[in-house]
Amino acid sequence: MQQQAIEVVRDYAGAVFRRARVPMEPLDYEVDWVDQPSRHTSYPGAPRVPLPADLPALPTLRELFTGEHPPPRAGWSLPRLATLLRLSYGVLDRRLTVNWNQDVAKRTHFEHAVWGRGTASGGGMYPVELYLVSGASGPLLPGVYHYHTGQHVLERLLLGDVTGTVRGALDPAGRPTGVGDSFLLAAIRFWKNSFKYNSFCYHVVTQDLGALLGSWELLADALGVPLRRLLCFDPAPLDRLLGFDSDQEGVFAVVPIEWSADRPAVDHPAAGYPAAGYPAAGHPAADRPAGAVPTSRPPGEMSTGVAPTDRGFGDGPNGGPSPDGAGLATELRVRYPAFERSRQVRRFPAVTAVHGAAAMPTRPAPGALADAAPRRWPGEPVALPEPALASLDRPLSTVLASRSSSFGRFRRPPELTAAELGTTLAFAAAGRPHPADADPVAPPPAGADPVAPPPADAAPLGPRTGTAEPHPAGTTASGRDPGNGAAAGPDPAGGTGSGGPALTRLWVFANHVDGLATGSYAYCPRRHALLPAGAAPEGGMSAFLQQQYFLTNYTMGQVGAVLAVSGRLDAVLDAVGPRGYRILNAEIGAVAQRAYCAATAQRIGCGAVLGFDNVAMDEALGLTGTDERTVLFLLLGRHPDAVADLAYRL
Repeated sequence: MQQQAIEVVRDYAGAVFRRARVPMEPLDYEVDWVDQPSRHTSYPGAPRVPLPADLPALPTLRELFTGEHPPPRAGWSLPRLATLLRLSYGVLDRRLTVNWNQDVAKRTHFEHAVWGRGTASGGGMYPVELYLVSGASGPLLPGVYHYHTGQHVLERLLLGDVTGTVRGALDPAGRPTGVGDSFLLAAIRFWKNSFKYNSFCYHVVTQDLGALLGSWELLADALGVPLRRLLCFDPAPLDRLLGFDSDQEGVFAVVPIEWSADRPAVDHPAAGYPAAGYPAAGHPAADRPAGAVPTSRPPGEMSTGVAPTDRGFGDGPNGGPSPDGAGLATELRVRYPAFERSRQVRRFPAVTAVHGAAAMPTRPAPGALADAAPRRWPGEPVALPEPALASLDRPLSTVLASRSSSFGRFRRPPELTAAELGTTLAFAAAGRPHPADADPVAPPPAGADPVAPPPADAAPLGPRTGTAEPHPAGTTASGRDPGNGAAAGPDPAGGTGSGGPALTRLWVFANHVDGLATGSYAYCPRRHALLPAGAAPEGGMSAFLQQQYFLTNYTMGQVGAVLAVSGRLDAVLDAVGPRGYRILNAEIGAVAQRAYCAATAQRIGCGAVLGFDNVAMDEALGLTGTDERTVLFLLLGRHPDAVADLAYRL
């Protein structure tokens, strides 16, 4: 059964990598922009909990990269959670930019406005939905809440402690999980992306999830709170809890939340806050067409958001859930349906099939991914300038609020410099050992050093700098990246044994970089150097890149460098099963988000694209005949000083 699911994933990924040469089905699909889904999912009628909107002062990217002046470690509080949600996925501003996108003219109209967010998303679709399952120790009434990205509020969908359902999904065997009593759930609604990208959707949204988790890691470090991202669990109980049709949406990640013991007392605003209807007129979320209605009508007894006693019987008072969330005889589900703007929601067989395969429950053995890391690349290293740490001296909150995709705005001269390229590579590579439960390792023996000190030639660049290539001595500079699959120490993000090897590698197509010869290179984080992969193509790098790019929104002659993120998908699938596709893409998305942040801090342009011919790009890097494939590309370059941009901060 699992092998069959792996083959389904392999077939889908193969179609994705060949789509520049063999288009994916359906061939005659046309996007119906008039009937597109809402960019901000809402639950009409659900009581709302306002979240704090003030943002605290956060460390700079330099401090996060080097570990200088770390914030004091603390538990979660409602203001910290609100900061995480707003800066990562909430609406931060309205943007209008003159660029090469074909829809730029209509963006001047309010109903087609672009609303900026801190995390990148393929096509600006933002398909991830965030839910909080709050337990007894939290500042809110126990229950299930949805984060409304357009209005920065929590919508209460169910009242009662159902954290036992989450714990059961994390470990169906019922073993103690050792996690908190509240959880953030990251789910994906496929239609929010597939209405535009049809069968290509699943490849994009799984990287979107990784980009969000990459933002969360940076924000958790900046806030001093623990963050452990769990990707290997049984999603079925969680999908049922949230009322999902698992063919159309599903839970992809779980983050345990441990509340601060010394948090101030908080009144429960959910108890008396008036029920909310549709979004207010004029708000970016109020984009439904006339006549649109919720997908189903909530029964009258569900209007309070409280689990009725005749629908769920447990060990708690009045037959409801017990205080610890256990003892439910009947599964509870959220009380409100999500509003669906589209009159017609299409399903795509390829997306349904690959999601069903990748959602198969899996529990990887410790160290299973040790042999799935990219193999050592040979060659004489080309030294890069040391990372320009001063250029990263911008607060994380400022960086996320100003992050944007370039969309063809690159202009040269002046050229991108080798120092700017190297700084971006170093910061992006630090997010490669994507800490999660995908490759659990045993904690060190009592009294042992968590991580042996790195050898003198390891040349660490900071606490987040890791390497997929094993160090000769078997250790690296990163406590999260044990090199060649060796056991890591306790996860500094708060979980034990959640580290693992980096599954990705960064490559550079140097086009116009001051101080670096044109050509293709593999990046080695341990040495902070480039390893030659190929000379400049015949006809020039710009012509080669333009020929392999099948979209029209970038002129490659203006691009300084193209970064490629690669991975060994077949090896990951063999190691952990079909869930490996989501695990690998999550790391790729996290790397991309960090590259965006590094570029934004340095005030250079960055744009993630999936429009290259992967087969040709792999051949140019010398990957033909190996199991390593390029998956995502990031364009770097300069923007003109004089720009016609508008950013209205919210």
